[in-house]
Amino acid sequence: MTNTVVAPVVAGVDGSADARLAIDLAAWEADRRHAPLRLVCGFRQVYAYGVVATGYDLERQVRDLDDMLIAESARVARRYPDLPVATEVVTLSEAGCHTRLSSMIAPAEMIAAKMSHSL
Repeated sequence: MTNTVVAPVVAGVDGSADARLAIDLAAWEADRRHAPLRLVCGFRQVYAYGVVATGYDLERQVRDLDDMLIAESARVARRYPDLPVATEVVTLSEAGCHTRLSSMIAPAEMIAAKMSHSL
Protein backbone atom coordinates (compact mmCIF):
# COMPACT_ATOMS: atom_id res chain seq x y z
CA MET A 1 0.00 0.00 0.00
CA THR A 2 1.32 3.42 -0.93
CA ASN A 3 0.92 6.35 1.44
CA THR A 4 0.01 9.34 -0.69
CA VAL A 5 0.24 12.79 0.82
CA VAL A 6 -3.04 14.60 0.28
CA ALA A 7 -2.73 18.32 -0.35
CA PRO A 8 -4.74 20.52 2.03
CA VAL A 9 -7.80 22.55 1.27
CA VAL A 10 -6.87 26.15 2.09
CA ALA A 11 -9.27 28.81 3.36
CA GLY A 12 -8.38 32.48 3.66
CA VAL A 13 -9.75 34.03 6.84
CA ASP A 14 -10.30 37.73 7.61
CA GLY A 15 -12.98 37.59 10.31
CA SER A 16 -15.88 38.54 8.02
CA ALA A 17 -19.15 36.69 7.54
CA ASP A 18 -18.13 35.91 3.94
CA ALA A 19 -14.85 34.40 5.15
CA ARG A 20 -16.81 32.24 7.59
CA LEU A 21 -18.81 30.90 4.65
CA ALA A 22 -15.54 30.20 2.82
CA ILE A 23 -14.32 28.28 5.89
CA ASP A 24 -17.54 26.25 5.98
CA LEU A 25 -17.21 25.40 2.27
CA ALA A 26 -13.53 24.52 2.66
CA ALA A 27 -14.22 22.32 5.71
CA TRP A 28 -16.99 20.48 3.89
CA GLU A 29 -14.74 19.99 0.86
CA ALA A 30 -11.76 18.86 2.96
CA ASP A 31 -13.95 16.34 4.77
CA ARG A 32 -15.35 15.08 1.47
CA ARG A 33 -11.85 14.70 -0.01
CA HIS A 34 -10.33 13.26 3.19
CA ALA A 35 -7.83 16.11 3.04
CA PRO A 36 -6.55 18.35 5.83
CA LEU A 37 -7.88 21.89 6.17
CA ARG A 38 -5.56 24.88 6.45
CA LEU A 39 -6.90 28.21 7.72
CA VAL A 40 -4.68 31.15 6.79
CA CYS A 41 -4.86 34.82 7.70
CA GLY A 42 -2.40 37.15 5.99
CA PHE A 43 -1.89 40.81 6.75
CA ARG A 44 0.52 43.62 6.11
CA GLN A 45 2.11 45.78 8.75
CA VAL A 46 0.97 49.39 8.90
CA TYR A 47 3.58 51.69 7.40
CA ALA A 48 3.78 55.47 7.44
CA TYR A 49 6.46 57.16 5.35
CA GLY A 50 8.24 53.87 4.78
CA VAL A 51 8.55 52.82 8.44
CA VAL A 52 6.29 50.83 10.73
CA ALA A 53 3.69 53.18 12.19
CA THR A 54 4.35 54.46 15.72
CA GLY A 55 2.37 52.64 18.38
CA TYR A 56 1.65 49.68 16.13
CA ASP A 57 1.93 46.49 18.17
CA LEU A 58 2.71 43.74 15.66
CA GLU A 59 2.88 41.00 18.30
CA ARG A 60 -0.59 41.89 19.60
CA GLN A 61 -1.98 41.91 16.06
CA VAL A 62 -0.55 38.44 15.44
CA ARG A 63 -1.96 37.16 18.77
CA ASP A 64 -5.42 38.57 18.00
CA LEU A 65 -5.44 37.03 14.52
CA ASP A 66 -4.16 33.73 15.90
CA ASP A 67 -6.99 33.76 18.48
CA MET A 68 -9.48 34.32 15.64
CA LEU A 69 -8.05 31.34 13.73
CA ILE A 70 -8.14 29.13 16.83
CA ALA A 71 -11.81 30.04 17.38
CA GLU A 72 -12.65 29.22 13.76
CA SER A 73 -10.71 25.96 14.02
CA ALA A 74 -12.71 25.01 17.13
CA ARG A 75 -15.95 25.83 15.30
CA VAL A 76 -14.92 23.54 12.43
CA ALA A 77 -13.90 20.78 14.86
CA ARG A 78 -17.38 20.75 16.41
CA ARG A 79 -18.87 19.90 13.01
CA TYR A 80 -16.00 17.76 11.67
CA PRO A 81 -14.28 16.25 14.72
CA ASP A 82 -11.97 13.98 12.68
CA LEU A 83 -10.83 16.69 10.25
CA PRO A 84 -7.21 17.79 10.75
CA VAL A 85 -7.07 21.60 10.84
CA ALA A 86 -3.91 23.73 10.77
CA THR A 87 -3.85 27.49 11.25
CA GLU A 88 -1.30 30.12 10.30
CA VAL A 89 -1.03 33.88 10.59
CA VAL A 90 1.23 35.24 7.87
CA THR A 91 2.81 38.68 8.11
CA LEU A 92 3.26 39.88 4.56
CA SER A 93 5.82 42.42 3.46
CA GLU A 94 5.25 44.53 0.38
CA ALA A 95 8.09 42.79 -1.46
CA GLY A 96 7.33 39.17 -0.56
CA CYS A 97 3.54 39.28 -0.42
CA HIS A 98 2.64 37.45 -3.64
CA THR A 99 5.56 35.03 -3.43
CA ARG A 100 4.64 33.99 0.13
CA LEU A 101 0.96 33.50 -0.68
CA SER A 102 1.76 31.63 -3.89
CA SER A 103 4.00 29.19 -2.04
CA MET A 104 1.22 28.51 0.47
CA ILE A 105 -1.47 28.05 -2.17
CA ALA A 106 0.49 26.06 -4.78
CA PRO A 107 0.12 22.62 -3.14
CA ALA A 108 -3.56 23.12 -2.21
CA GLU A 109 -6.32 20.83 -3.41
CA MET A 110 -8.77 23.72 -3.33
CA ILE A 111 -8.79 27.33 -2.17
CA ALA A 112 -11.75 29.10 -0.58
CA ALA A 113 -11.27 32.75 0.23
CA LYS A 114 -12.98 36.07 0.60
CA MET A 115 -10.65 38.97 0.02
CA SER A 116 -11.53 42.12 1.93
CA HIS A 117 -8.90 44.18 0.11
CA SER A 118 -6.36 43.74 -2.64
CA LEU A 119 -2.88 42.53 -1.87
